[in-house]
Amino acid sequence: MDKSKNLSVNEKDLMFSNQLDLFFTNKKESELLLEIQNRVHELLEHDPALLFSYLYRLDIDEEKLQHILRNPQQSSIVESIAQEILSRQMIRLKHKKEIIVPPIDQGWEW
Repeated sequence: MDKSKNLSVNEKDLMFSNQLDLFFTNKKESELLLEIQNRVHELLEHDPALLFSYLYRLDIDEEKLQHILRNPQQSSIVESIAQEILSRQMIRLKHKKEIIVPPIDQGWEW
């Protein structure tokens, strides 16, 4: 049974959020890729505007995305988009671990 079908929309979309550590904790890359593929497929069929909004917020390279959409014969569109998402998120996690941001001075938080 597909585990992602038991998740709420908010839980499913952790993979697209800034709370990466919640989604990526203790999972193999192949499991992550499969879960991302399932969600990309679901969004592509039912809410492509939301998918493209996520891709924009994740800062997926537009040229890569255009290439994927124009050349689907190399592999499936879903697989290619999912791979781009996973790659981008892994880079974000790496940077999050490497770059320590000091707390915001009191009075500047909003």
